[in-house]
Amino acid sequence: MKKRLGSILILMMFICVMLFGYERAQGQEAVYHAEEKELSKETQEPAGGAKKQENVDLVEDQEVMEETDDAEGLADIDNPAFEEYWAALPERQPRVLLKYGEEIFPAKYSDEVIDIAYTDDLSLLEEMEWTNHSYAYRDGTVYYRQYHAGGSELDRSGRVDSVTGGKREIACVNQEGEKTELFQDNGWGDIYLMGERLYMTECRKENLEWKFKIYSVDREGNDRIDYGIGEIRAVDEARNLLILEMQEGRHGLVSDIRVVDCSNGDCTSLGPFLKGDGWNEGEEFVQWSFEDYQDGWIYLSCLRSDGTKESDHTTELYAVSPEGVWQKVITLTSDEIFIESIIQLEVLGDRIFFTYGGYDGREQWYQGGKMISIKRDGTDYKAIEDIDVGRPTYEDTFFLRQDAGRTLLYFEMSYFVADEQSESGDERYFVTVWDVDTGTLYPSAAPYTVCSGVNGIYIAGEEVCAIPDRSGRIVKAADHLDDYIEIWRTEDDYEYGPSFRNLYFRNGYLYFTAEYGTWTDDVDWLDRPIYRIRMRMEGYRLKLGEDKAELLYAY
Repeated sequence: MKKRLGSILILMMFICVMLFGYERAQGQEAVYHAEEKELSKETQEPAGGAKKQENVDLVEDQEVMEETDDAEGLADIDNPAFEEYWAALPERQPRVLLKYGEEIFPAKYSDEVIDIAYTDDLSLLEEMEWTNHSYAYRDGTVYYRQYHAGGSELDRSGRVDSVTGGKREIACVNQEGEKTELFQDNGWGDIYLMGERLYMTECRKENLEWKFKIYSVDREGNDRIDYGIGEIRAVDEARNLLILEMQEGRHGLVSDIRVVDCSNGDCTSLGPFLKGDGWNEGEEFVQWSFEDYQDGWIYLSCLRSDGTKESDHTTELYAVSPEGVWQKVITLTSDEIFIESIIQLEVLGDRIFFTYGGYDGREQWYQGGKMISIKRDGTDYKAIEDIDVGRPTYEDTFFLRQDAGRTLLYFEMSYFVADEQSESGDERYFVTVWDVDTGTLYPSAAPYTVCSGVNGIYIAGEEVCAIPDRSGRIVKAADHLDDYIEIWRTEDDYEYGPSFRNLYFRNGYLYFTAEYGTWTDDVDWLDRPIYRIRMRMEGYRLKLGEDKAELLYAY
């Protein structure tokens, strides 16, 4: 799928090392390859100074199974302590360990299927905390960016590599369907309407590179204020705040986090953060990344290395208030040959949840790692760890819900339930649920893909794009949307589309875009296309209960 997805890979390059790039909705990182090491070791140091234990209790069903002073033995699936337990599982069932505080034990598996209950009440989307900022709203009017021919994006693996020329406008439409083009725009990405000002990002080519500059204007496009090169990362409408991630250097590294008070225009810096450019061997490297903003706290991670091949690297997680109060949450240490970092982070109640892992190989495959849950003060560490070395069993994204007092984490991992009636001897589910409180894994009837995307958290599958809220209600936001539009036909063949994106619901209307495109001749080492070109994009709104969507614009 930061989110996702959607992740920040930090680039460290040494002699004979190949450079790879990877980007998610939340930033950039880079990866280096070093000499082969032994299997990874790990040290977690939650705030409060908890030390790595030498003797670890292995617990099954919360009871002590066996003690060992060999920490590396915990990753051995043939360990006698687990042999009997693993044998009781379906042969293909993923084997993961849980660590709760100082106790390490195999996950408990339950055949109870966590069901999915859809609702067609689209009005629930207005109350959801995940909002698509491709649109802005005020007093019955929806604001959006209108594209024309020549203004399309060329993207790679779901991320924008460059933006060509061509006109764009910021436009709006009211409840009666009256459309107004407000002003010319050279922008890209999200739109935020705070007070009487629009906050956006424009893209301009400078010295053969695309620069993304944050700026604001009034609703007519006048009185422009520039903030610098970077990205708008979060909004707090209740407190009238925007969180900006400023970037500089060859790799767009994070140089500062700024808090804009939209009520008076004040801009407060939490940095500077930039140190080293991730390029020079032997140079200390410090890279900061924005992870999340929730309930008045900004969550930042810091990756540190001394720049040598022999060095382990550490990731520190901090909670920072907009006023500049810092709290360290946890430090993670890794000696993998690829960079491990925080991939996706969310906050629910008094707990922080995040994936910790890395990407390796030319295609940047996710290399497993851990899913970690910890209290905001750094206590009560809980984690699920993939132990099938070299064969990751789960993906890097998840979503959370609370059900009858339980905290449930959904993630994409195959779950096999023994079924003697099936040809394979088991039934396969594609989504697994982790009950964080009990350490139990359940199969889920959720569709195939669970991910955190740039357009909010969603579940996609079987022509349905649905959005879950924290209570577990699944809002069926789109179901066979192609039935509501006239499919674009052209003499030139397009290879994908219509692909529906940018779903947004307001005042009885569902807003969305339909995209058509093709692939370039550029291929990877497996002869698969790399770049895709958007050939046509259409903007629509569909009134609830009607059978045909209204075309807002097209190119």
